[in-house]
This record gives sequence, C-alpha cells and structure tokens, in this order.
Amino acid sequence: MHNVYKSGPQHSVKFEYRCIANGVIVKAKGKTKKLAKQEVARKMLNNLFLQGMPVPHPYARPPSPDPPSPPSPASPSAKALPSAGVASASVEVNSYVALLKELCIEYNLGTVEYDLVGDAGPPHQRWFTIKAQLGPHVRLASSNTKKQARQSAAEQLYTYLRENLARLTKDFVVDEALARAHERAMERYVETRTGPRLDLGQKISEYHIGVLSIA
Repeated sequence: MHNVYKSGPQHSVKFEYRCIANGVIVKAKGKTKKLAKQEVARKMLNNLFLQGMPVPHPYARPPSPDPPSPPSPASPSAKALPSAGVASASVEVNSYVALLKELCIEYNLGTVEYDLVGDAGPPHQRWFTIKAQLGPHVRLASSNTKKQARQSAAEQLYTYLRENLARLTKDFVVDEALARAHERAMERYVETRTGPRLDLGQKISEYHIGVLSIA
C-alpha cells in the first residue's frame, strides 16, 4: 500500500492511497490517513473476492462504484469527434474500450477479452461485473449496466498500460486513436448498409412496388 498524495486546504485536507495486489490497482481517498487506508483496503478485498480468492465477511461482495467525475475541459479525450450523422456508427468521446483496442493494435499487445463474471441483484436493480483481460493482466469493474462496467474495466487496463509502457507509448495520441476508431466504426456501418434501397423519389402510392422488388 502506498500513500499517493494529499490534497485540499489545510482545514480540509484529503489523503489518497493506492493498493496493488494480484495485478490489480485500486485507489481511495479519505479525510484521514486511517480512513483512506481502510477504504482502499475494502476496495481491494472486494476485487480479490471477484477473482475467486477467499476474503473475510463482509468484503465478499462486488465493490461499490466510485462516483463519476466530470471530464476536464483541458483533457484531450474530452474533445468531441466530428459528427458522422449516424448514431449507430459513432464512437463515444471517452470510449476506453476503443482507446484500449487502438493501443493494442498499434503496439501489437494482443486482443483484450471481456467476460461477464458477475450478475446479481433484483431485476429492477441489476449489478454487473465485467472482466477485461490482456494476457496476464486482469481488471474488474462493476456497474448497473454492462456497458459502463465494460468501459470502467477497459479504463483501468488502459491506464495501467499507459503508465507502465510510458516510454513505448509516448507517441500514442488519444485524439488520433479515437478518430481511427471512429473511421473503422463508419466503415463497418457502411459495409452493413450496402444493398438495394427504396427509391425515396417515387410516389407514395407506388412504395409497395419498391418493397416487393427488394423483398
């Protein structure tokens, strides 16, 4: 366990600790060093439980999600991509799944595998846990949607790789990677849209003829 830093004014200082175990990195903040240590230990035990390791009660349950933080205006990943006019072919601005995939392609790191390893809770309040794995590196994340859990797991793995391969990936530009991902999404969309279409210039009374011709 490592003390990362403390922040805030003297009367309201906060401490942040980082804990590393079994290939997993978690961080937590607290008003005191003791509270920060307890919180980061709780998160780590929750994550170890999801990996199938024995942990004491009451930590044998999925970790609680951290509140989402708003993207910084100065962050390169917060810039919007040019609109393609087609929602189904767009790439999310902060898509860590896309960024991680582009990073792996550019540096031949292999293919990331995503698996649903947890699905709990009542029908109206499901809680999903997704595992993102690249070789020996595994990250787990939980959320009330599979999509968000997948993004969070990808973000953890992406951040780890960028921190540990900083010298290798120093030329990796987030904006360019997202643009490449967007172009690939558009290409796939165009490929699926090829085929006969209705002639929108014909009379409404003749639409049924066009439908029959492509059925």
